[in-house]
Amino acid sequence: MKKVSFLLFCVSLFSCADKESTETYTLTAETVTAELPFMRFPQRIGLTGSHLVMLDLAADSCFYHVVSYPDFNPEYSLGKRGESPNEIVLPTPFRLRGDELLIMDGARSILFKVNLATYAGQGLTHAIHLNNQASSIDYVCMNDTTFFIGDMNGQYRLLLVTPSIRKGLYSLPEELTDEDNKGGFLWRSYMDIHHELKKIAMVTQFGDVLEIYDIAGNTTQRIIGEGGVPASSTRQKKGYFDVKWCDNKIFALCSDWKKETGNEPASPEKRISGGNIIQVFDQEGNKEEMYVLDTYLEGFTIDKKGSLIIGITSNSDHPVCLFRLPAK
Repeated sequence: MKKVSFLLFCVSLFSCADKESTETYTLTAETVTAELPFMRFPQRIGLTGSHLVMLDLAADSCFYHVVSYPDFNPEYSLGKRGESPNEIVLPTPFRLRGDELLIMDGARSILFKVNLATYAGQGLTHAIHLNNQASSIDYVCMNDTTFFIGDMNGQYRLLLVTPSIRKGLYSLPEELTDEDNKGGFLWRSYMDIHHELKKIAMVTQFGDVLEIYDIAGNTTQRIIGEGGVPASSTRQKKGYFDVKWCDNKIFALCSDWKKETGNEPASPEKRISGGNIIQVFDQEGNKEEMYVLDTYLEGFTIDKKGSLIIGITSNSDHPVCLFRLPAK
């Protein structure tokens, strides 16, 4: 197999020099008090037109909920938990393309397509069976039949998958792995795709690594921050929680790299979950801005027209909150 050429960047995300060159803003949450669907573990939120979609990772009934935007009125829920052909075993972050919602069962590599504008509660019926037998926590779609999926087996970083093809794209350099972290479990990543740039941004769930994969050039930029690469579970630090392309910039949600896995408990009964820092990189991986939030989020989306970050949190009885982006 032809080896992929790598361009490796190592940057310290919280170094003194970095702070001098990066604009830092503190943002305060505005709580959305509308009556939203009940969620056990709110984990993802996405915006398309007049619809917000939310993922409840621990749902006892339906994993995905759709509400109107900007008034936050509940519309319907879908993606029933279960093992039947039209149900979901392992929910993954969803994808939005216009009014089209794409949902993948990460355990069975089955993709469902739903039209948000015309959905009438008929359940999940339009399914594509992808040629991938491994579980995955995230994926992106290039077109109707071509998908990039994280390789949980650890042999590759990404898999190109269609209904008939399964192809590994690139592997980690040996110097970034050891006996403890060669598996895909520790290097599992969240991702987003920029169709015009033909680039995929990937952020590690553990450690402090941003990867930018150029689909056309078949090359990767890797930015390693102060938190380092994913290591063994006994010395692991939390990393990123979500990533989004917005125009030509990468917005990545993370926690403080200096804290070990799990933030300090808010009370003896509950630990704070999620990240409270959104770092903004250009398409080459250079950090430009940093937003420090007063609320820990599991995921976020961006309303460009309203200049808002819309966050979803599991740390409050009100799972959705808004942050107003500073005027430039």
